[in-house]
Amino acid sequence: PLQIPPLRDRPEDALDLARVFLDGHVGGGRGPWTLTEAAQDALRAHPWPGNVRALKNAVERATIVCPRGPITPHHLGLAAAPPRAPAAPSEAPAPDPHAPFPTHVDNEIRHLKAALARTGGRLYGPDGAAALLGLKPTTLQSKLKKHGLR
Repeated sequence: PLQIPPLRDRPEDALDLARVFLDGHVGGGRGPWTLTEAAQDALRAHPWPGNVRALKNAVERATIVCPRGPITPHHLGLAAAPPRAPAAPSEAPAPDPHAPFPTHVDNEIRHLKAALARTGGRLYGPDGAAALLGLKPTTLQSKLKKHGLR
């Protein structure tokens, strides 16, 4: 078997793959396209939980919403990449030893909300929150209902 690391472990490949996918969509009065700097940064910064398939879908989506010209993170369905400068350790506030410690339920709710935010509220499918969390969609629905999340 061929062992290829996931796309999230090789962000430099995302840009090359995106360009190949863009070239494959040129024709029929559509294209050519260019990737803006912000789009390039967003492609490199995105974790690509669906691996190359998710990248290909994002590029295809961009070619549909933008028939030709510059492609932005918005066209790809990605938020603009955050600034690359890491926060200095001295700027991080020290944890308050007297602050209430989050409970398991608090952490689960926060985790579910983060998964829903990352998937745009989508529960089902390979790009859905259930797949991201490694849960069956019905299990995820039960957890959301239990915590009153929509």
